[in-house]
Amino acid sequence: MICRLRAFMSLAVAFALCADIDAAVLARVNLQSDGAIEPPGDRIAVTVIFLPGETELTVDVRVFARLEMGQSISAVVSRDPQQADDAGNLWISKVIRRKADTNAASVDIVVPYASMKLPEGIHELAYEITGRRDDEIDFVKATEMNAVVVSQQTRTSMLLAQDTLRYVERQTTRTAIVVEDNGISERQVQIATPKPLFAFQQRSVAVNIPGEFSRPMMAKAMLPREKPVDEDTLAAIPLEGQAWESLAKFEPKRNRTIFYATNREVIAPDERSPARFGNTVGELSFGACTINIPIEHHTKGSLEVPSWWNSRDPANYFLVESLDPLDIQAFRQQTSKDDILLFVHGYNTNFKFAVLRTGQLVHDLAFPGHGVSFSWPSTGRLTGYFQDETVAQASVPALVQLFTDLQETATSEVPEPETPERKIHIIAHSMGNRVLLQAMRYFELQQSQPREQKLFGQVALAAPDVSGALFGALIPSLVRQADHVTLYYCEADQALQASREVHQDKPVGLGPCFAEGVDTINADAVNTDVIGHGYYASAHELLTDLRLYLVNRLPPDDRLPPLGKRTEVIGFSHWAFAPPQ
Repeated sequence: MICRLRAFMSLAVAFALCADIDAAVLARVNLQSDGAIEPPGDRIAVTVIFLPGETELTVDVRVFARLEMGQSISAVVSRDPQQADDAGNLWISKVIRRKADTNAASVDIVVPYASMKLPEGIHELAYEITGRRDDEIDFVKATEMNAVVVSQQTRTSMLLAQDTLRYVERQTTRTAIVVEDNGISERQVQIATPKPLFAFQQRSVAVNIPGEFSRPMMAKAMLPREKPVDEDTLAAIPLEGQAWESLAKFEPKRNRTIFYATNREVIAPDERSPARFGNTVGELSFGACTINIPIEHHTKGSLEVPSWWNSRDPANYFLVESLDPLDIQAFRQQTSKDDILLFVHGYNTNFKFAVLRTGQLVHDLAFPGHGVSFSWPSTGRLTGYFQDETVAQASVPALVQLFTDLQETATSEVPEPETPERKIHIIAHSMGNRVLLQAMRYFELQQSQPREQKLFGQVALAAPDVSGALFGALIPSLVRQADHVTLYYCEADQALQASREVHQDKPVGLGPCFAEGVDTINADAVNTDVIGHGYYASAHELLTDLRLYLVNRLPPDDRLPPLGKRTEVIGFSHWAFAPPQ
């Protein structure tokens, strides 16, 4: 069966990552080096989200190594024939079963050090985790490369020194914006938030294995005196967390088509690159960009773009390879068959970055339909905030026109029996939420009567740079026209803190905001962005939540993890991201 699984992996994995929305979703993988477990080894904690109708999944773990730092990656041979595939390589399988009261399940898989056959030296080690149902691959995830020191001498003790982290839930008082029928108000509310507590621990553990392991980046080991490893050698070992090449034998899509609709003025009609467009308001135009995705070196949540001094290396960077203008008929035809993920960017975003960000989101979310970037003419400059506010307001009619064109496409298409109507899912970021909310209101006013089925599916409002008054006036229109609306906020968002100072008014993305029909989610626990404003596209947990929301269309109570349990705040539902385990 293993040989058959290998032969099938190329097609099945590509399908699972790029098209399958009925597969179980990998929510979290944690790797812990722990000599205290028995037998001594690495502990891999895997958490998956089961979709309706699924009850169990087989999780396979394979081990790969780059020997002597710099050579090619190869599978690690197993010392234990009971934990080996047909080729003798280390392969450990466990079945994970869904519990009756939740759609999430976890399993711990221990990879014993004694099972790995590795030569003496300093190497890099990684694990590949595969989730499958028989021969159907649901996901493949490779852990990051970690340095490992292998000594052929048997060690009887090992000193582990490490930071431990645990979370406690604390009630904090926050000012919430509340939208109700009788108006908008601000209230002091109590919200439960996870707070980290750090502690330093040092312990000695007993080990007795042939072929000793030490993890200089995960735990400091006491090596035999006759075999010292100096600090300079340890410092030269690549740190964990660096991007690394894929271990699975498959090729995800390197080139993707991202469609665009923009009201930027065409300043170079003969150009077939982002230089075609300027930063002033023009007529609405359409097209398609072919973008390169650096699949071998891409890290989920990163948008790797070259600086001006870097070469355009397709192995390392997202690139716009080509741009093809389309008339409205061609645009409608090419986007008519599948769901659409529409990205409405925020301030300080040029055309190229908007298209590449859309491509990164489509790739990282494994979105199975078309990616469309609505690029309004932001100046793309940090100092252009006030000018961006003006052109964002002037861009509302263009987005209304895009909605009208997409609606006419949906109306002209006759769905097959039992086939759900195509949906437009939306991610709006920062100032882009102003454009979206106003366009939704004007679009609704244009309709002579409500549609039988809503045109818009799942809408994510990420870090909205929108005042409470404007949000309260416009959000009911969006709720009426979309299947679901979710708002992500973070109090550590420095860009929105600056907006508050400029306007002397708190934007709704800077704290809890409650409105009927809107799911409010606190992203404080997962925001690792430097400025705290781009977490919607960089935080792994948030990207997992977006995939469960936009692709699998699950409500928040079915997305545990990455979310924590629902809490009630002044009669409204509120969620926060569960802290890392």
